[in-house]
Amino acid sequence: MNMAEKYSVVLCGKSLFMAGVALNLGDDGNFQVIKTIDPTEIRTILRRTQPVAIIVDSDSADRDWVAALNRERPDISVIALNPENSAAFIYSWRQEQVETFQDLKSIILELFPNRLALLEQSERRG
Repeated sequence: MNMAEKYSVVLCGKSLFMAGVALNLGDDGNFQVIKTIDPTEIRTILRRTQPVAIIVDSDSADRDWVAALNRERPDISVIALNPENSAAFIYSWRQEQVETFQDLKSIILELFPNRLALLEQSERRG
């Protein structure tokens, strides 16, 4: 990824908290934010773009849906944010505590190399 490219992030949720996350990431020059309030739209969005992560409200994160998405697209990390305890749960492999938006940005950027490795493994198998 060169300096002019941005990390695409899909945000799914309609809470005021998610609106703040969208605003903060959007103001950062490193991220392109794609917003939706309907989880069923995410698969359509994934046909048009290759996001680094999908960020959802923990309240609306249906575990079956997330598990299906992880099976279909292991190259994309799903992060569920819980505004009540400042937790960011990265489905399938770890949980992080976030205290600032910078913490969230660091998690997203840290996931990018892992996403590339999974994509390469998937392409070798496919």
